[in-house]
Amino acid sequence: MEDSKIREFMGLNEEQEVVLDLDAQPVVEAGAGSGKTTALVARYLCILEQGRADVDGIVAITFTENAASEMKGRIRSRIKEYIRRYGERSFLRRDAVRKLTGAPIGTIHGFAARLIRENPLESGVSLDFSVVDEIEKGALVRKAIDDLILELWQSEPDGEGLLKKILKEEGFNFEQIRKKLSEIIYLADTFHIEPPFCVFGGNELKEEVGKEKLIEILIDRINGFPDEYPNKNVEKRMGKVKELASKVLGSPYGSGRVSFISGICKELEGICNLKKADNSDKDLAGELLDLANHILSLFDLELSHLYKELAERAFYLIRERKRQLGVLDYEDLLRFARNLLEDSSERCASYISGFKYVMVDEFQDTDRLQFEIIRLLCKKAGANLFVVGDSKQAIFGFRGGDPSLFSRLKGEGNDFKSFVRNYRSQAPLVGFFNKFFEKHFDRGYEYMCPEIGSNSKIHPIEFIISSGKNVDECRRKEAKSISRRILELRKQGYSFKDMALLLRYRTFMYVYESSLREFNIPYRSVSGGTLFAQTEVRDIVAFIRYLLNPGDRIAEACVLRSPFLGVSDEELLSFYGKRERVERISDFLEFVGGLRKVAFSLTPASLLEFILRETGFDSAVLALRDGLVKYENIGRLLRVFKRLESMGLNVVDILDYLESGFEEDYEPPSQSELLEEDSVKVLTVHKAKGLEFPVVFLADLDHAGGESKRVAVTGKGEFLVRHEGTSSSLWKQVSELKYMEELEEEKRILYVAKTRAKDLLVVAWGKSGKSRPLEKKLSFLIDSVIGVSSEVELNTDRVSFCGFEIPIWREKGVEKAFFEEGKPSGFSTLEGFSLVTGDLHVGEGGRGFVLPIGELSPLEVGKLMHRFLELWDFREESVLSTARFVLAEASCVDCGSITELFSSMARNFLKSELIGRIKRARRVYREVPFLVEDRGYTERGRMDLVLEEERGVSVFDYKYVMERSELASYREQLKRYLHIASKRFKKHTDGFFVILPQVELVPL
Repeated sequence: MEDSKIREFMGLNEEQEVVLDLDAQPVVEAGAGSGKTTALVARYLCILEQGRADVDGIVAITFTENAASEMKGRIRSRIKEYIRRYGERSFLRRDAVRKLTGAPIGTIHGFAARLIRENPLESGVSLDFSVVDEIEKGALVRKAIDDLILELWQSEPDGEGLLKKILKEEGFNFEQIRKKLSEIIYLADTFHIEPPFCVFGGNELKEEVGKEKLIEILIDRINGFPDEYPNKNVEKRMGKVKELASKVLGSPYGSGRVSFISGICKELEGICNLKKADNSDKDLAGELLDLANHILSLFDLELSHLYKELAERAFYLIRERKRQLGVLDYEDLLRFARNLLEDSSERCASYISGFKYVMVDEFQDTDRLQFEIIRLLCKKAGANLFVVGDSKQAIFGFRGGDPSLFSRLKGEGNDFKSFVRNYRSQAPLVGFFNKFFEKHFDRGYEYMCPEIGSNSKIHPIEFIISSGKNVDECRRKEAKSISRRILELRKQGYSFKDMALLLRYRTFMYVYESSLREFNIPYRSVSGGTLFAQTEVRDIVAFIRYLLNPGDRIAEACVLRSPFLGVSDEELLSFYGKRERVERISDFLEFVGGLRKVAFSLTPASLLEFILRETGFDSAVLALRDGLVKYENIGRLLRVFKRLESMGLNVVDILDYLESGFEEDYEPPSQSELLEEDSVKVLTVHKAKGLEFPVVFLADLDHAGGESKRVAVTGKGEFLVRHEGTSSSLWKQVSELKYMEELEEEKRILYVAKTRAKDLLVVAWGKSGKSRPLEKKLSFLIDSVIGVSSEVELNTDRVSFCGFEIPIWREKGVEKAFFEEGKPSGFSTLEGFSLVTGDLHVGEGGRGFVLPIGELSPLEVGKLMHRFLELWDFREESVLSTARFVLAEASCVDCGSITELFSSMARNFLKSELIGRIKRARRVYREVPFLVEDRGYTERGRMDLVLEEERGVSVFDYKYVMERSELASYREQLKRYLHIASKRFKKHTDGFFVILPQVELVPL
């Protein structure tokens, strides 16, 4: 067979051979490190070898330009090698190498641009159109919004009109309006939503009674409350409620009334949560809380409709500005390409008919418009479609990526195949990934099969434990611990370039960079994001500000402290505080004054070039640590100046735009580029996708993300804008809709992060006294499976998980294990707990089956309750979120019964004797692991709850729905628990059963 040479030549395994069937249209699920690029290249070569199409007839769509460049490079080298080995055959000729330069291999946006340029008249665009990047698009949007706001301000009558209404709702904050409009435009572009926009909840919230009338009803009912209550806390809060209510009607603006009503909600919630308040007071507060929340929802709905109308006007203005300038943005490229394929002319049809094969990489990150383009292209051209992706690596939902499209394609009767062999990570790491992620991915997770043996020189997984009084201190200690570990690994033979430090967010990247500098570790940050956040860029902006305005003392001080002059703190104190002459400062300011005479006659880009040339600033930063990176950032800044200048922005506009926090989302370097310099790579998980490193550190896992947003969009394309500082019932509905989507994406982000490692995965674990669990934190997702926090509390030297003994690395060495001695004893069935696997499920591998809650046995419900008590932080407000996570983790469909059971148990717990003992305890241990070795017999187990109290140690064993008479068979087990605890603590021990859900204590 013709394809047999490709199979042998490319070294394909049995899984990958599916790509050689050129009549089939395979849909391939390719796990991390499974050799999908090799398979794509093999299919490409096979098409050429068998004469099915030339390079011009094969469309290969990649996710990034770097991936396209890498694919072209590999195809080029493999064609040359094939010809050297076997000679030319069909389209596999030497001229194919030359033609690859212009071959349709690139991103979906690149292909759309090619399609439009080949058919400009049919597309309806300017013949010489250009494509604006995100920087230029951001500036264009900002300018259009500013112009629209100014036009409305000048044209609307006083106190009336759309803008004036929004200003009253936003407290006359123009910047808030600009920001919200920009967010709506961004979301509309990202999710391909076109006017007329829809507002979430517009149909559900029918006002039988007007908003103003409801406010009067709320105020009247509040004023009817008595002034005195048996419970002084209720009396105090009701006093605040009345005080706030008296201000509502007197406030002329919506923003003020919303603020007061929001305050009323918080006080009413406080009454509802008071443990000792009368039920009648709680019920009354609850009724008023519902009414107040409904009113807030109506305010949000009203605000959203105002923004809807304003955003639609801004949308059309931006589109018209782009038409006048003859430019298209990335969303435009897709939209015009889709329209072109839908209404293709004879010329267009003739052009696309030349495409015989379409191959799409990273299909899981495709959005719905991109999917539509691919389907239309294959339909109109009659092309064969081959897609490869990994639903577990779909991490670009914020860009519109929709992993359900991949699932949809797999379910449409296509030839579905899986690549499960892993050529990246050593065998123990792959085994760990399998055990860990089968507990998170409940929909048919397929085990990866390692193709690389074990590296016996190093343990494949480690935890680095750091602790601090607060999150910031913990993060700083964590960064230093990572730096020390990097230096130790260097001594063991690893190069700096072998190691990468991955973060979920770039917010605190500077903390880790600072630590690497402190330890003299070379590093390279690959973060993208805000160019203005770079120190050297802020220094230049400050210099320009001072150049244009000599009275700007803040900018002046920034310039003096920067590498432009680099004065000391003592010199600054003398100059500003003591008003003394500092000669070099005076000389420098005189020099700047000379530059100022020339500055006003220059264009923005020319001004920047003039400053760099006269001051030598760019040369000065080269002498600093990471000088090359800083020098490159200055080059990026100059390119930004030139692009924005070409759009008509003056220098002040450009500086304002930079300081507004625009984000430059550039591609990270390729794998080969990263290996050119011997430095540790510091990057976010999203930037690390597609890369691999021998050693990977995961850090800052307890960081839960940035600021709370005020604009949201649902999967149906409906918008909602909320008022500042509020969370109405309508907003909570939107949040609930997005909650599970975001939680699932966080699991996929964790999968991408961990599977970058080839030899060693180091997980940095921070223990802060002021950090609380949050379901979407990566730390919580790890802890929910492995139970790290319990081990950390016990100062153990390792974490046990599904047969893996994961060492814990600490700053002061490995500490002694918690339980080391004792006699054999029974233990709870909780070890390795997960309802995703085991006897609760039927079906292949015990996965992919969702169990209705009503079918759970008492034993199974008991396991869920154990899990809830393991994770819950003993706060009433976190009951529902903890319950949701436990049920989602266990793949259970809850109709409300189990959540109510959790809630009932939590209420009993908070009223029980046990919660008081927990609060008074010196130390609290949950899910306490132990290891007992005696006469050659080894036993592992866990104790549900251990309290180290003033008078001794108490051990508690949870039992679900038991009569006291049934406890007899468990007494010996609890006695053995006490024996182990007494050996460890050398103190008197007591034992108790805790009957659930009543939370009744029964002493041994």
